[in-house]
Amino acid sequence: MSGILWKGKENKIVRMKLYIVAFLLLLLSGCSGKNETAFFPVIDIEAAAGNCKEVMLSRYCSKIEYLPLGSENEFPVGERFFLFPQADGFYIGESSNSKCAYFGTDGKLKNTIGSRGRAKGEYISILHAGADRYGNMVISDFDKLTLYDKNGELKGILDLGLVRSKTEENIQLYDFLPIGDYYAFYGMNPATSNAQTVFVDSLGYVVMVYNPYPDEKGTAYIPMSGKRNTASAYLYKDSLVVADSYSDTLFRFDPQLNRIPAFAVHYGKYKMKSGAERDGSITVNARNSMETESFVLLSLISWADLPFMAPDNRVTSLVYDKATGQATILPYSEAMEQYCFTNDIDGGAPFAPDAVYGDKIYQVIDAIHFIELSKEYGSPEMKEIAKGLDENSNPVLVIATLE
Repeated sequence: MSGILWKGKENKIVRMKLYIVAFLLLLLSGCSGKNETAFFPVIDIEAAAGNCKEVMLSRYCSKIEYLPLGSENEFPVGERFFLFPQADGFYIGESSNSKCAYFGTDGKLKNTIGSRGRAKGEYISILHAGADRYGNMVISDFDKLTLYDKNGELKGILDLGLVRSKTEENIQLYDFLPIGDYYAFYGMNPATSNAQTVFVDSLGYVVMVYNPYPDEKGTAYIPMSGKRNTASAYLYKDSLVVADSYSDTLFRFDPQLNRIPAFAVHYGKYKMKSGAERDGSITVNARNSMETESFVLLSLISWADLPFMAPDNRVTSLVYDKATGQATILPYSEAMEQYCFTNDIDGGAPFAPDAVYGDKIYQVIDAIHFIELSKEYGSPEMKEIAKGLDENSNPVLVIATLE
């Protein structure tokens, strides 16, 4: 059973209505043999697990471009980075060097934000970063949330310790996404090992806690026997889509924090079971997922023995086509070490999107890797761009324009 815990005065009648509506929608979707109901679409994970094949990038995109990012200024991007495109540029945050950079649409570095340390404007490690609807950069560290404008000017700091003190919940305030005028922190309640999403306003007040398995009297909460259930989320347009390891529904929150079902997920034989044993199951990790007008790209974590999985890699990617209702697992690319679209637009390297904004999807490739890929794949533009790169160059941004 799903639930919303409101801080302050509870409205039990409203909450009970939400329970009933959610139950009826799920019941109707489960009775349908089609991939779409009158209410919301169904993503069939069980069917997709037997459907791993090439998906051409040209099905969804019409053009691909390559943008070197300010080679005269070094900004190394490691394995843990955050890319947030904007209308007039791109934020890239890098966890290992505790910095974020803002590049213009011409690829030139405009400014950098942050440095290693504990003082104001410094970070031990950037745990997560995001761009709010006003184009400001928001960075989370272990103890604070910091807001900057595009010029790198510090606009405010939110003390996360103070936020924790304002709620009785055991809150993990690390991963977050801006939604409307709120910040949604998603993760796990350490006390129950269950998923939760905490919505905080700009003053640090906890507005709402969404817990899909609330540990309160009168609910169907079942302890997970030591197994952790973590919430994950992605942004689509002006809404937040939230998933967890056990729920068979992805919920969408609008800027006013109204909650509606976005997609039903049919796991079939791969559904996570109660108890500590995960073998044979598949779960959705919305944290590394994205959505466009034509498709949803879901990151999956698989403990099932599937033939297309790369060795020692439990993460795979699924494409749900909104027009056909079909779900397909993308094939693994040894060259990219990721599950990718086939780039049939210009014959370039396989495409594994890192971000979406407006009518474009984006991929970041470090300079040395880009040079190697230009030799392996036939894109003339890749080969030309590679001529101007060396080991000290910044990454290249690959930009695909959606149909």
